[in-house]
Amino acid sequence: MDATEFAKELAALERTFNPSTTKPDKLNKIWNLVQKYSKGSQSNKQLSSKGNVPDAVHHNMSAISAVLTAATHRQDIAQEFLAKTIRNPKSRSPTTAKVAKMHWKQHKIDCKAEILSPQWRPAWEREGRPPAFIAGNNDQGWNLQNTFGGGMSLWGNVPAIDVVSPVRNEGQEKLRNMDLTLAFVASGDLRNVVRSMNSLPLEYSGKLSIIVNDKNPMVVCQNLFLLCVLGLVDDVDDAAEHALHMWYSIFVPSSHMMTVTPILATAVEALLTDPNSPVRVGEHGSIDLAVTEMTRKFIATMLTKARPDGGYVNDAFTRTMLAPSRVDHRDRFFQRLRPSHRAAMLEWRRFGLLLPFGAPNAHLNIANKMLLNPNGQLLYPSDEIFFVD
Repeated sequence: MDATEFAKELAALERTFNPSTTKPDKLNKIWNLVQKYSKGSQSNKQLSSKGNVPDAVHHNMSAISAVLTAATHRQDIAQEFLAKTIRNPKSRSPTTAKVAKMHWKQHKIDCKAEILSPQWRPAWEREGRPPAFIAGNNDQGWNLQNTFGGGMSLWGNVPAIDVVSPVRNEGQEKLRNMDLTLAFVASGDLRNVVRSMNSLPLEYSGKLSIIVNDKNPMVVCQNLFLLCVLGLVDDVDDAAEHALHMWYSIFVPSSHMMTVTPILATAVEALLTDPNSPVRVGEHGSIDLAVTEMTRKFIATMLTKARPDGGYVNDAFTRTMLAPSRVDHRDRFFQRLRPSHRAAMLEWRRFGLLLPFGAPNAHLNIANKMLLNPNGQLLYPSDEIFFVD
């Protein structure tokens, strides 16, 4: 019973979970699997250096945590489960009551929130009035549509587009060795690039050239920084996490200053100094930059400007995302979500951190200057639409 076998069984177990599987059932099934490997490992003396944790289980802790988080919808409860049970093979499988008791004091406000109720209704229904977005003749109507975000949008308000779409076009097999040149013209939304790249065959070996442009200097700057992080940070997981928070969170990880800032400074300064010399990314890739003098100065300013005060960033985010005048617009968005998704989106609007619901967030403590313009305004409107593709 090695780590590979355990990982396969864990993945197979996760696939058996469905909407009708209760939380206690999920926890008990995971627990039983861990116990199975614990007994086998202990009898064969395959314990890891981490005390009583079987080697097969120890090497899959992150996978177990991910499955537990998906099963319980809370990362902190998953971590508590790991700490109190999986890391102690002699303990018993936790009951529903135990799981609920672990964090009840901290989370009873979330658990009992009205927005989680199936009976939740938008404010305009509860108050018996027409919604502001169709009233049009008061200060809550469409006339305020552009007062947030400074007229600038860093994210798209439509689903990301796959411009390659192999299944509908050439087909995966034909694309495998084909050279491609893709142009995302006047579209600074990198989600389109990401979705299109992810549709390519895993064994793609052709030459790929991508052009992304936008007339907005801030959008160009953000895209350049994100691409440099994704291409130049050695650890793929670290690169993805840093890029994700630069993109969507008002605070970035504390490791940002040591991991990302030096890389950005070196790469971006090189591109701004000599646009004819591309920056190498990975073994075969490179980034070229061609911008106007105004955009070049803007990028240089964003690279060197001081990070804003954390309290100011929090206030700017709250003023936008929880603006009282936009309650009907928010409720219109919440109305089409599942209760748990409404709670997760409200959590993001409150704190501005893109994390699993309930996940530890103390490490996100560096203000993200990429979401503020030089005047300190938050750069996305309160009614920006999010799509899960």
